[in-house]
Amino acid sequence: SCGISRFLLPTVRCPCYREIIETNIKCDPENETFSKWTKEDGQCHRVINTALLSDDYEILKNNVQFINSLRIAIRNNNEKEPIEVYRGLTMTSEHVNQEYKVGLQFLWPTFISTSRNRDVAHGFGNYIFEIDASADDSTYRTD
Repeated sequence: SCGISRFLLPTVRCPCYREIIETNIKCDPENETFSKWTKEDGQCHRVINTALLSDDYEILKNNVQFINSLRIAIRNNNEKEPIEVYRGLTMTSEHVNQEYKVGLQFLWPTFISTSRNRDVAHGFGNYIFEIDASADDSTYRTD
């Protein structure tokens, strides 16, 4: 297992995650998958994203069907048009100054939500990431 800084995020995934995404498992229907991810009461996104950050094999393995269903649903609904979106995060200025620079490219090792509206993103944290997604980047995204 490997640990990932919540602030300086690598361009590669950790070994446990790479292993579980190779699991051959039947995926849930896309509409159910997207619906489950957005339900706040289950906190599904918090559990899975925390496990992705810490590369926690047991939690990832226990959620492999949902993780792979979400990956496939996003990939199948991938939108490649260039778009500018925003993500708000609460961080200390020390972490921001130390680890992030304008123009830095990195991979968030979690499933993230963004907004097309900067003001909405600002409601989620004191620092705003402006993300320019281009047609030829290597990410999957869906609206």
